[in-house]
Amino acid sequence: MQLHAFADRLISRLIGAVVRAFMIVFGVVVIGLQAIGGAVIVFFWFLIPLFPVIGLLLAVIGWVPTWR
Repeated sequence: MQLHAFADRLISRLIGAVVRAFMIVFGVVVIGLQAIGGAVIVFFWFLIPLFPVIGLLLAVIGWVPTWR
């Protein structure tokens, strides 16, 4: 009887450890992707004020986009 209870607890702990390990790895990956996405958004957020200047410079040199 004690061996059966020990085996049940051991299996439960192994399943719990696997689930916790998966959740930790999954959480680290999601946090990393969010950090990368946030950095990209911040980078483009700082570039947005330059778009009108770039547009004016392109207009001055006569560049016209061609859509084919």
